[in-house]
Amino acid sequence: MIFFAQELKIDKDLITGFKILNCNDLKGHELVVQDRFKALTSYLQSLKPYIILPSILVCDKTNTIIDGHHRYSALIELGIQEIPVTYINYNHNSIVPHIDDSISKQRIIEASMSGKLLEPKSSFHHIKNLDGKYLPIILLSSLFSINNFD
Repeated sequence: MIFFAQELKIDKDLITGFKILNCNDLKGHELVVQDRFKALTSYLQSLKPYIILPSILVCDKTNTIIDGHHRYSALIELGIQEIPVTYINYNHNSIVPHIDDSISKQRIIEASMSGKLLEPKSSFHHIKNLDGKYLPIILLSSLFSINNFD
């Protein structure tokens, strides 16, 4: 099944803004899969002089990375300090941290704030759209491009 942005049918209060943040202002909640991180870094390196990928989804209250740990880590590895983010209202009831209820939002924020990161892929965030369908949360990301990176 293919979804287009206009077909997401989400509550307008879910996305709260867009910003370029210094990488040090973001907080992860889980570790990354090293093979995936290396492959993504290599792929992004091959796109020179551009990097084009979805923004990092971030809790608008805590700057916790909700979706995009591998993208974030790859950008840091490539020397990118200013990270485009899409702020989301993480408390919104349409966001679920894992479709099998194996982890809570509170646990994710606690891991982020304490620096005691969870295992890779501990969360698998989805959004429940207004039609009741669960969709991968990355669909809330904005596409961005970083030009002329070294």
